[in-house]
Amino acid sequence: MQQSNLTALKPYINSNFQAHSLTPTVDIMSSIIGGVFKLTLAKIIDVFGHLQGYFLSLCLLTLGLVMMAGCNGVETYPAAQEFYWVGYNGLDYTLTIFIADTSALKNRALMLAYASSPYIITTWITGYVTTASFNVPGFLWGYGLFCIITPAVTLPLFGLFMYYYYKAHRMGPVPKRESNRTWWQSLYHYGREFDIVGLLLITAGIALLLLPFNIYPYQKERWKAPIFI
Repeated sequence: MQQSNLTALKPYINSNFQAHSLTPTVDIMSSIIGGVFKLTLAKIIDVFGHLQGYFLSLCLLTLGLVMMAGCNGVETYPAAQEFYWVGYNGLDYTLTIFIADTSALKNRALMLAYASSPYIITTWITGYVTTASFNVPGFLWGYGLFCIITPAVTLPLFGLFMYYYYKAHRMGPVPKRESNRTWWQSLYHYGREFDIVGLLLITAGIALLLLPFNIYPYQKERWKAPIFI
């Protein structure tokens, strides 16, 4: 419901800032960064655990919603979209891994399908929610509404993660992390663990490949414009 509502509101917020033509560009950049972040999140979950990956994704998702609800300029909205999609894709990815880890192989497809079943209902009620936000407080409240709903719905699972995380620590199966590295050594270590350079290169490469197709119609010289070099 959240995603359907935000998709319906997107043309209105771009039109409100007189930047409707930026819609495909913002979509591409947010999709690229949100998709590539899954590689980093997979490593975070592998190194630290589900709890940390879930909490990071939830924080980024909520931050993106708050920024969209309070944005008053065209510069803030694309940044908010980046945070939102990084958090949204991360949350979805974490939940998929959680379901895969806690279900038998023969039941996994059914459990993943069941996790997606709310879309059957939300498809029909999202229109009423979006219309209500237009009629009374204004379309920005459509974002603000989910700044409250999203944490309220997702925090119970975070509490469950936290409960079993500390329970595992008390029982002993989770080994304690001991490190004698300095701050710089830790920075270098995790930089290699998460392959920061590689992620930056793949993000920049995909962006430089796809963005020109959205920018060139607005250039007077089209593909001959120096900006594409």
